[in-house]
Amino acid sequence: MPGVVTVTAFGNSAAFATNMNLTNNGNGANIIDIATSTLPAGAAGATTINGAQSDVIFINGSSTVATTINAAGSAVSGAAAAGTTQPVLWVVDQGAPVVVDGGASQVIAFSSGLGSMSVNGGTGSHDIAVLITGSFKAGTGGGALMAGSANNAATLQGGGEGDILWALGSKNTLIGGAGNEIQGGFSGGVTFEGNLGAGASTTNMIANPGFGGHDTFITGHNTNLISAQSDTVGGNTFKEGVAGSASDVATINGFNVGADTVSLTNPAGGNYTTVTGSTATSGQIAVSVSGSNTVLNFGDGSKWTIVGVTSGIHFG
Repeated sequence: MPGVVTVTAFGNSAAFATNMNLTNNGNGANIIDIATSTLPAGAAGATTINGAQSDVIFINGSSTVATTINAAGSAVSGAAAAGTTQPVLWVVDQGAPVVVDGGASQVIAFSSGLGSMSVNGGTGSHDIAVLITGSFKAGTGGGALMAGSANNAATLQGGGEGDILWALGSKNTLIGGAGNEIQGGFSGGVTFEGNLGAGASTTNMIANPGFGGHDTFITGHNTNLISAQSDTVGGNTFKEGVAGSASDVATINGFNVGADTVSLTNPAGGNYTTVTGSTATSGQIAVSVSGSNTVLNFGDGSKWTIVGVTSGIHFG
């Protein structure tokens, strides 16, 4: 569909607020703006999050120019007023690229793997991403459930409390957000990242044993709980992702002494050097043994506890 197409859909009617199949074969910019509901929840004609009203959009075609969808409550459509709810936005990528601003809507996205999708979940909650190719940042409302593509590159980022992120392929990157979140890997070669931004967080990174190893675990702010590949495959890399503080801690289970590596890359620039003992200055990692564990105290304040390991850690 060549040229610029802007569709404004109103969300206060019954059944579907929007039900559209867009075929994009041209080189124009296709824009779909979903109008923001101004009716309070429970009012006649108001949108619902669990009723019949939904915005359902199918994107297909051969164009390389992304279609833009601005959901209800987005910056383009207008902020959602307090006490209002917005319709669920369903987006199905059937081959052409699409960029989504989720606004205040719950976003439920499916990807065929033939196109690519870029989603900013906005302020919505309980987002769902199925086999996403591209990127999906969950809404700050939390409760998201996301799964990346088994075959293509995908980046999934948490947005709030209770998010669950699954990596189904080796090209998946999982990034923590604010709140308590779980990241799970079902393939070797996954990149796990803690919360690299603002907000209190506990990020659980879980690599299921027997799925190939060679994962990368990058610690972020606050609490990082890492359950690494613990069989003979190993080959994992552990590195610090942010210039830390005393509130940034990591507990690492499943470290393979024979194959895993602790990176000396300093997020503040340059590389760390290691020293023996419990005190590290800037640019150093102090290595000490506490019971059956090895403790790494970073010069920026971060602290890692590597459970069940007392010697033989490889730094690189």
